[in-house]
Amino acid sequence: MQLFHPVYFHLTELFLKVRECFLECSMERAREIQNEICRIIYKICSVSGNLYATMKKMIRLQGGPDVGIVQAPLAEMIESE
Repeated sequence: MQLFHPVYFHLTELFLKVRECFLECSMERAREIQNEICRIIYKICSVSGNLYATMKKMIRLQGGPDVGIVQAPLAEMIESE
C-alpha cells in the first residue's frame, strides 16, 4: 500500500475535511471539497489504462518515485493521457 500513499493520503485528507465541515455545519464548504474529491476520482476513471497504471502515473506526476510500469496482462496508460 505504500506505493499508492500520495494519492490515497490526499483523498483521505479531503474526506476528513468534508467530515469536519459537516460536523461544523459548514455545508457549503463541505460541498466544495466533495466536488474536488469527485473531480479527482473522475480524472482517475477517465483514462484508458488500468487503475494501477493510472496510480503509478499520478505518483510520478506528483513528484513521487518512478515505480515503473504495470506488468502484463495489465494495460499501461496511453502516452497522450
